[in-house]
Amino acid sequence: MGGETVVNDFKDKLKEWISEEEKVGNVYDVRGSYYGLNIIPITITRGKEIPRWSYVFVKHWKTGNPVVFQIIDVYFDQPGTEYQDASISMGNPIKDPSMRKYKCKGLLVGEINENGEIIPPRYPIEPEADVYRCPKDMIEFVTQPLDEWNIKVGEIPELGIPVKIHLEPLVRQGLLITGAQGTGKTTALITLITRATLANPPLKFLILDWTGEFRSVEKVINSIKEKLKEGDKDYISKVLGRDVSDLDLDVISNASVSVIEWWRMYCGFLEDEFIQYFKPILDGIIAQQRQFSDTVKKYARELVNYADKLTIERLEELADIRRGRREETTVIGAKAIINNVLSSYLPKNDDEFEKWKKYSYIIDELKEDIVENNVVIVDFSASLPEDLSIVDDVEIKSELATMIAKHIWDIGSRDPNFGCVIVIDEAHRVCPEKDLGYMDPIWQRLASEGGRNKIPLWIVARRLSLVSKKVTTELQQNFFCFNVEDVDRKRVEEDLGKSFAELVPYGTIPPLHCIIKSNGFRIPGQIVFTKIDVVERPAGGKLSKDVFKEMSERARNRNK
Repeated sequence: MGGETVVNDFKDKLKEWISEEEKVGNVYDVRGSYYGLNIIPITITRGKEIPRWSYVFVKHWKTGNPVVFQIIDVYFDQPGTEYQDASISMGNPIKDPSMRKYKCKGLLVGEINENGEIIPPRYPIEPEADVYRCPKDMIEFVTQPLDEWNIKVGEIPELGIPVKIHLEPLVRQGLLITGAQGTGKTTALITLITRATLANPPLKFLILDWTGEFRSVEKVINSIKEKLKEGDKDYISKVLGRDVSDLDLDVISNASVSVIEWWRMYCGFLEDEFIQYFKPILDGIIAQQRQFSDTVKKYARELVNYADKLTIERLEELADIRRGRREETTVIGAKAIINNVLSSYLPKNDDEFEKWKKYSYIIDELKEDIVENNVVIVDFSASLPEDLSIVDDVEIKSELATMIAKHIWDIGSRDPNFGCVIVIDEAHRVCPEKDLGYMDPIWQRLASEGGRNKIPLWIVARRLSLVSKKVTTELQQNFFCFNVEDVDRKRVEEDLGKSFAELVPYGTIPPLHCIIKSNGFRIPGQIVFTKIDVVERPAGGKLSKDVFKEMSERARNRNK
């Protein structure tokens, strides 16, 4: 009986949607009535207006059910004449609004049947069918996920309807965010991470932060815990994007963020039990030294692989101990590599080794850190302490990130009770396109199989064309597309297809607005135009204007 009551209630709601809504136009194409089910032509009634990305529905002639469409294009259609063209060229255009027709195209969302299911219509939409504006609760019904384990990421502009995404597909299939600089990519990801961190149950995150911008997550988590002590539920509700429950308060009170500076992990790999992970990196550095012969480089690599402790002094000692019958020039060359190249990456002697050791963070500690904290940030932008002299090398940092990814993969593939989302900004640093550098296979494996082991990959690609297609095509089920550079437009089409690429209004999306295609919507793969909520702006240095203003003020003060 309960099930019948629910169905009957929904039938009443369906009748209410159909009977009380505003007619805005009709399905019609002046060039003929041939059109498919996926996209229909609509002529809007004079005096009515329908913005792009809004929703309309048609009452189906066969089933009587509403078939919902999303408006993907709007334009005026007006017959042209040579006379009008000549009038415009002389500066006297003849404006005749009666000749204009407001038209648009509707992209199929689905047919709502009497059981509350959203299904593809089996019969075509008839010509001249009346088109109605969707009420807000109908739009929420066809866009928002049914599962309560979801987060609000923003709202549909002009309509003010919340955009929510189910977290399970984001864990199972990963996430790709792309857009030009300053479009809101990192801000969007901070919103996603913060709200997913405070969901119930909360997600766990390992952020490989190249720029230091994700320190904002630490800031907002600390702020919301302070507001919890003060009883400021309005602030908490704004951060969460929903009303606050008792379960939310419990999650917030236990939330925490751990930040690990990259150089601490670097020092940790010099420890005896982890030295084997670090030696391949030094082998790669030696191999890049083109000024030395292959014989010299081979001997230098042999010394590194034989060493029981990686210090410059120890390697120099080994160069003499293991010289055998090698020529003097080979030994001298190997020592030159040790002193001129490897000295930027290794401690000089045992005393300095011990000094580095006190900073070390052992990679085996990472699992415990992730379990105990909601978010663990490896900050690759962190400055070195004064008494630590390690070269700030992008390649070394990329190698460290790859070793971390492999370690997490090993944990996730062996422990069914472990899971965390791996987040990377500046994805081209570790996942470059094949012609732009080497990509370790672990990144493709995380993109394609990570979700199965609860270790999905979320990446930000400022320049999509620089990131490996092997990775991006695996993550296209959940795609946030902000305004992109011209060179990346073709790549969007290659990765997601021409039909999606045609929907994206390149060059016209304002900051913090994006096209979201996600399996986390009510209909998997649905496209929703979204204005992103701002939980916290990315952390960073001062704005350029402020820096130059302060410099000018200091200069004026000195001249007084």
